[in-house]
Amino acid sequence: MIELLFVCLIIWMLYAWKTGKFSKENQEKNRAEFRKDWLELKQDLKKAFTNSKSIEEDKLKLQAKKDYEYTLKILGKSKTSSSSDNHHTFSESLDEPDFEILYSSYNNPASYRKIKIIDLYNKKYDGEYYTYIDAYCFSAEDERTFRLDRIEQVEELSSGKIFFSQHEIEKIFKRNC
Repeated sequence: MIELLFVCLIIWMLYAWKTGKFSKENQEKNRAEFRKDWLELKQDLKKAFTNSKSIEEDKLKLQAKKDYEYTLKILGKSKTSSSSDNHHTFSESLDEPDFEILYSSYNNPASYRKIKIIDLYNKKYDGEYYTYIDAYCFSAEDERTFRLDRIEQVEELSSGKIFFSQHEIEKIFKRNC
């Protein structure tokens, strides 16, 4: 096996000597091409980072769109009355949570979260239907989706009542949605 490798090495050396691949002229030519390619790469990277203003503008536009859609979603769920009363109800609704839940997510320990319900719906996951709640989570300061069967306890903050059974929890969420 070593003899075969040795023969291949000798053949490769003869080929390199015969074609002049490692001569001084070829080495200089290769270095010049490398420098040229390197400079082009650096210029391309500089252009990419100077376009970061447009990237920031795109992020701001996307955030504004998300905020607008969230506002429309909340306004669509609020009770109808005169327009000034409706606006007042909307601003109050974001200030105070309706419920405090004890929620155990898939891979994290249970935690208490204060929420304001936005929507309640059923969705198929792995061949089974589960009930989900879209809610504004005050601890995360963002909209979150909670699976109903992972909610261990619910406290209705307006009355102080605490619910433990899945049937009671689903019933109170349906009533307040």
